[in-house]
Amino acid sequence: MVSEFNDTPLNLIRWVVKKNPNGLVAWKDVAKTVANVLRKHMETDPEFNKLCIIMEDDAFRMDDKKTFSERIHQIFPYLEKHAGEYSHFQGGGVYPNPKNIENKDPLIIRCDYVTCATFTVYGKEAANSIFDYEKNIETVEITYDNYMGQQNRGKILVPFPHLVWQIIGIPSTISSKDQKVTLNEAFREAATTLRHFVNKKLKLRGGKSYKTRKRLLK
Repeated sequence: MVSEFNDTPLNLIRWVVKKNPNGLVAWKDVAKTVANVLRKHMETDPEFNKLCIIMEDDAFRMDDKKTFSERIHQIFPYLEKHAGEYSHFQGGGVYPNPKNIENKDPLIIRCDYVTCATFTVYGKEAANSIFDYEKNIETVEITYDNYMGQQNRGKILVPFPHLVWQIIGIPSTISSKDQKVTLNEAFREAATTLRHFVNKKLKLRGGKSYKTRKRLLK
């Protein structure tokens, strides 16, 4: 992760997930750690006016570092300016149900639903969902990112194209190797879904796609 995001605007701070002695499944251990990070953030920023970005340890960039950094410098100011207007922002997600184009430059899509916690910018509503998940952690049956998505339908933002995917082929305490391959396919399908949505919404006369439109706008 240090190598992947070194020389980008992200200054990573590592939080180690602590195993619960009661033998919780792995994603519940991760959820408790995420809740602790959010509480730490709220000590100085209880209303989430500043960005609180939490990444899991299997994120990898979809762009070279220069392009990734340029996109971050466009996207993050937009997210800060519109704090409170979304529950959370997913840098990459699967199973999206796109709702509308939230912003055209940088291109951000509002989704009724999308899930994945690999790269998440948390707002106050999403944080409250995590605290609620933590409160019911002994009985809840789904992963915290799915729970957060279900609790905040219509309030989730994603960039197009994705900033990150989950890396494939590293050991995971949550999913098997076969599930990792399936997840990779899920990211590919999500990218296709979002591309079709964007092209449909932003087509110019003559059938020009989003890529052409963006070049013309420049």
